Amino acid sequence: MANKPSILIDRATRGASGWNDVTLLYQEGQSDLSLNYFEENAGPEHLRQQLMTLDPRTSDVWRLLTAKALENDRDDLFAPITVKPEELARALGLKPHPKGGMRQKDLLHCTQSLFHLERLWLIMPDAKDPEEATRERVLAVMKRGRGRRVDGQVIPSSWTVVLGEWARYFPKRYAPIFRSLVELPANSATNLWAKQVGTEVTYWLRETAEDTSAVRSITVQTLLARASLLPDVLDMRQNKNLNRAIERFEATLDLLRSLGVHDGWTYDPISTQALDRQQGRPAFFETWLASQVILQVPDVLLSALGEMTERSTPT
Repeated sequence: MANKPSILIDRATRGASGWNDVTLLYQEGQSDLSLNYFEENAGPEHLRQQLMTLDPRTSDVWRLLTAKALENDRDDLFAPITVKPEELARALGLKPHPKGGMRQKDLLHCTQSLFHLERLWLIMPDAKDPEEATRERVLAVMKRGRGRRVDGQVIPSSWTVVLGEWARYFPKRYAPIFRSLVELPANSATNLWAKQVGTEVTYWLRETAEDTSAVRSITVQTLLARASLLPDVLDMRQNKNLNRAIERFEATLDLLRSLGVHDGWTYDPISTQALDRQQGRPAFFETWLASQVILQVPDVLLSALGEMTERSTPT
């Protein structure tokens, strides 16, 4: 129901954590998919320095590109896609320059994100021989528009790209990509969490699309781990900021409701009772991580998921 390479790319481009800074590879658990950060004629140290500049904005740009490839139910996912840094900056909800246009720092940021994506190579099992691996670009840059220099870096006026062969595994119908998440300004910790948690909620709902229930449950720990936020929470706990982590998590879920990702949330009654019993005790943190979060799935998303299930069922 979901495109595994696309999800891997989304998670890998949220930041440098999770990447092996020696091999420049990203892999999740025992998955047979991995990503390599590579550019011809670039040394490992230069690539390592570039890799360290990955941030959540790159995954936002990635989601916009996939949304553009999938829009209007087009059959040809390999048709060239043309985007402009200014168009991306505007679509990401970044603040325009008071004198018009977008700010140069944001154009630089979007350009850097496109360069990051150009350096990604997907490694996956060969379709004919699973014992062998194939290596292909995540996307190919077919053409760059005329460039201008800003703060020492050349910004092409446009990029024309084509998705790699992996894109053929996209389902015919894809569950909604919430533009509200992509366009959410990355100007606060809660907003950054909302982007990642909200994206993972949609991925999780796609994976469980056969479940037609409007009420779903998932543990706090699973949601944080999927959103690549569990290390941050563990650090906050170590620095005695556990309350801040919990407040941010709950504020994130509140924000996601206002953005239409879900129609309401709560801890399930058993989890609430357990939290009350452990309040102020050492076991409270583990109890919170194990708590079940109940989410109300919006009707529009249930409908889209239902259509996906029907289309994927053999006739």
